[in-house]
Amino acid sequence: KTLQAAGAGAALTAFAQQHLTDSDHARAVGLVLRMQADANYREGGYAICKSDDCWKQAARAHAERVAPLLNELATLAASTTDPRVMMLARDECAVVTADAAPSPHCQGLTARRLAALDRDNAVAWLALAAEEPAAIDEAMHQASLARRWDDYATSARRFIERVDVKGGLRSMVVVQSLLTVPAVRSIEGQQVVMQHCSAKPVAGDANRHQLCEKVAEVLHSRSTSVTGLVVAGSVAKSLGSSRADAWQEHAALLNHVLLTQGLNEEAQTRDAQDCAFGMPRELLLLSAREGEVPALRALMQASGQSEAQWRDNMIAFAQAQAAGQITTSTAEAAASAPR
Repeated sequence: KTLQAAGAGAALTAFAQQHLTDSDHARAVGLVLRMQADANYREGGYAICKSDDCWKQAARAHAERVAPLLNELATLAASTTDPRVMMLARDECAVVTADAAPSPHCQGLTARRLAALDRDNAVAWLALAAEEPAAIDEAMHQASLARRWDDYATSARRFIERVDVKGGLRSMVVVQSLLTVPAVRSIEGQQVVMQHCSAKPVAGDANRHQLCEKVAEVLHSRSTSVTGLVVAGSVAKSLGSSRADAWQEHAALLNHVLLTQGLNEEAQTRDAQDCAFGMPRELLLLSAREGEVPALRALMQASGQSEAQWRDNMIAFAQAQAAGQITTSTAEAAASAPR
């Protein structure tokens, strides 16, 4: 109610219309923010629901209200040369129409068109494998050769630099919305890799085993997201790779860095003053330019702690959690967080 009273929905719409008009990507993010305004800050809607039926009805009503915006986004994606716009539109189509009728405008946003736009990106090829199972061999081969593994999940954060840091609650709403622009469909490609490269399918198939090793290497070395690193470690484990433990530990460490920063009350207060959440504002912008993984590595370097100290903190945190000392471990993690 406080956010509604503060005009959160109007703030999102105004920001989109005033600051997100100068490129296809900016316009696409602006359309998503306007849809978020309807979903999150409309009187009634999801906020009053306490049952699945209510949620589904609210989702259908939301889909009907934002249909013109979704159609505009899908039309923009159909004509763009920017793969970020295509991925964003595919994600938004999936989210908005999950419990509603499919949009005809969304049906033309195929993974094959995405792969044509973004041929050097493994994420695009694995989207094709998820959408066209018969294309799995082609997709895995192209993914193994890809120079990038980028789901663009943090790309909308680049517009945080356009938010007025002195705008109070309304600016915080805009920043939070930019941080939650959906990137849901990339997980489908990761699931394809997990299924295709699990221990049973690769047993006795040397070619498949070798291809899966190459894809896992690309995912580990080039993924911009921590989730991607987690999947790479799991695949390596399934393949019996000698690097599996090191990869899994590295992913767990970056996850811990992200969690620790989120538990640091002092940092959160400072971030709120700068209209940022979870990491300093400049690192949010770094994550927009280069991805989540480089930003977290930079956060570790800026903390004044060595990687060994971060690992010790991670182990202590895990031990405290296992012992049920959640409050204590949270305080310890916060105390050790980067300042």
